Amino acid sequence: MLYGRQLQAHQTNRLWLTALVMALLAYLALLLYRLSLSMRNIHAANVQLSELQQQLEQDLQARTEAEQRFRQLFESIPDAVGVHREGKWLYVNPAAVAMFGAKATDELVGSSVLERVYEEDRPAFVRQLQRYVSDGNGSPLLVQRNLRMDGTVFTGEVRGVPFVEAGETVVLEVVRDISDRLDVENRYSKLVASSSAAIMTYADGHFLSANPATLSMFGVVSEEDFRQLLLADLSPSLQPDGRDSTKAIAGHIRAAMTDGASLFTWICIRSSGETFPVQVQLTALELDGQPVLQWIVTDLSEFRQMQAEKARLVAALQYSAEAVIISDTEARIQYVNPAFERLTGFTFAEVEGGFASVLRTAGTDTAIYEKMLATVNGGKVWKGEMGIRRKSGEEILTDRSIAPIFDEQGKVVSHVAMLRDVTEEKQQAQKLEHTQRLESLGILAGGIAHDFNNILTAIMGNAAMAERALDMASPARVLLGRIEESSRRASELCRQMLAYSGKGKFVVKPLNISSLVMEMTRLMEVSISKNVVLKYHLCEQLPLIEADAAQIQQVVLNLITNASEAIGEKSGVIGFTTGVMHADASYLSGSVARVTLPEGRYVFLEVSDTGCGMDAATVEKIFDPFFTTKFTGRGLGMSAVLGIVRGHHGALRVYSEPGRGTTFKLLLPVMDEPMEALAADHTGEWVAPVGDGVVLVVDDEETIREVAAMMLEDMGFETMTAEDGQDAVEVYRQHGDRIVAVLLDMTMPRMDGSECFRELRRINADVKVVLSSGYNEEEATTRFLGKGLAGFLQKPYSPAALRETMADIIR
Repeated sequence: MLYGRQLQAHQTNRLWLTALVMALLAYLALLLYRLSLSMRNIHAANVQLSELQQQLEQDLQARTEAEQRFRQLFESIPDAVGVHREGKWLYVNPAAVAMFGAKATDELVGSSVLERVYEEDRPAFVRQLQRYVSDGNGSPLLVQRNLRMDGTVFTGEVRGVPFVEAGETVVLEVVRDISDRLDVENRYSKLVASSSAAIMTYADGHFLSANPATLSMFGVVSEEDFRQLLLADLSPSLQPDGRDSTKAIAGHIRAAMTDGASLFTWICIRSSGETFPVQVQLTALELDGQPVLQWIVTDLSEFRQMQAEKARLVAALQYSAEAVIISDTEARIQYVNPAFERLTGFTFAEVEGGFASVLRTAGTDTAIYEKMLATVNGGKVWKGEMGIRRKSGEEILTDRSIAPIFDEQGKVVSHVAMLRDVTEEKQQAQKLEHTQRLESLGILAGGIAHDFNNILTAIMGNAAMAERALDMASPARVLLGRIEESSRRASELCRQMLAYSGKGKFVVKPLNISSLVMEMTRLMEVSISKNVVLKYHLCEQLPLIEADAAQIQQVVLNLITNASEAIGEKSGVIGFTTGVMHADASYLSGSVARVTLPEGRYVFLEVSDTGCGMDAATVEKIFDPFFTTKFTGRGLGMSAVLGIVRGHHGALRVYSEPGRGTTFKLLLPVMDEPMEALAADHTGEWVAPVGDGVVLVVDDEETIREVAAMMLEDMGFETMTAEDGQDAVEVYRQHGDRIVAVLLDMTMPRMDGSECFRELRRINADVKVVLSSGYNEEEATTRFLGKGLAGFLQKPYSPAALRETMADIIR
């Protein structure tokens, strides 16, 4: 029994133990379940946290990009933009730095906002700051004066927007500089207020504004009263031509709104009932985004009255030989006489009421007209020459005198102008001036020839030396020969230019006149009209004459110029014919030279044209001094041509008929020498050295010194060089015992050739000096007469010419 109770107790304990274990297992399972749930929650939280972090990073990136875009926009705004708190700038954009005249942002940031506000405008600005804090609303658009850093004032439009940050009110403020706009508006307002014309604005059937002239013109007391008026109140019911005023004015308004403007004359009515004529200009404008019509009304009453008053003068002016214009103070034409119509081609009806500027030429500066108008309106007479444009478009020069006309109170009310055509008179004066300038042209041509010949000397000399260094079979010799030939032709062109200007003086020498004409071909082609054709019939085997080539060239140029003028703008032909003939006493007596010439053989040159021709009376006069027909003149008249012909013991015959052209026949006596007597051209090669010793080359052109020294050294000489006369004297003083000759340029800086020659003679009276110049010998040696020059070389010279000259002086 005891055992049974023990067994029962053991079983009972076992059951409790089992229950306890089961309970512990259940609790443990519960803990594990809760732990599992917590782990899942932690994982989910980690996922959410990761997503939240990623979203935050994206938001931060977007915010950074937005801030960058905002900052770029903020800093690119042309208006001044700034942020301030408690009256201190926190941030400003570059436009604000520039607008307030600061050098950098730091000058504004941290400073007081009030410092940049004009003192008298600060109270209003402070009140606005207080409203920002009290109600948090943005400000309306304010106009206030602001101060730059240097104290200057500008007017700005200011708008502020408050916002709260960290519990404090911060203001974003935008400032726009409107100083220029206000200046324009003020000037326009003053212009409108001071205008004598009535100026109004009109929209939707009502007047919006009117200047003082409007009130005065229509007899209205105030602008407010005028704004109450309707269009119908300003015009009689009918216009003089019977049109209904209301309908007619509506048509003009539609035209202005469609086309942008409308100009017309009208009859208006004052508040007193008086009617008066006006000119109305309607212009369509836009004001604050709305279409507006601007009216400019000019009272024509006084203008019409002045027209009537001027009518009394018409009879006296009708027969004036000079053109007369009567105009008002604004240069609007009120009257012109018949002489004006003849002068300009405009009728009175075409210019009445218009401005005198209708005559203005395209090249006349507007400022000249403004100054002229101001002078006459100031009560003074204006006189001067001024070009005008005819109705045909032709421009002529007039001598103009404009005088003011005064009313009883001494006020200038109109102008009277008298015009005289001085075109031909001016042209004659210009021709005279042109003739007087020819002497200066000769000096200029001489200078050009001198410099050009220096260049040609270097070209010819280097080409010749290069050719000498080549084998006879070298193809380059042909090219170098062409260079030399072109240089000689260019030199001849210089001589022709001197002849054309009348400055060249050349020695008499054997001359083939056919060759001379051919050499002048290019010069003649550019001297005549493009409509003229040159034809040549030249004898090749022509005997020589003894003549000054430059003077004969002058004769030919004069004849061809006159022939071209005779042909004019139409097409035509100028012919050249050369030949040789026997002239007896009877034939020679028909010459205009009026000198007795021996019978014999004469070379002739005929210059014929297909121009207008001349009658016998004109032919008799063309050789008189200062006589002219249509010839433009080149500084060489036909009387001078005749003088040259006489000087060459020649004759000149003229054949001409009106409408059949003209032929001039020049006869010059044949030389006794055969054609081979023509002077050598000095273009051949030299074959042996000339001598030895030192030659001093003096020239301010380095290329000339180099090429001359090279040619002289090739002849067996040694050389020394000097760049001007002063250097040459020093070199000669040191080495004169070795120097056998001096090649001296004439025109040099510091000391010219003439002075250098005198100094060299003081050192050695027997010094052998060869003068070299781009001028011809007669001109160049004028200052050396009697001084013992050893020789002369005209530039450009060839090696052969230099060799011949040096050989002469060494011998």
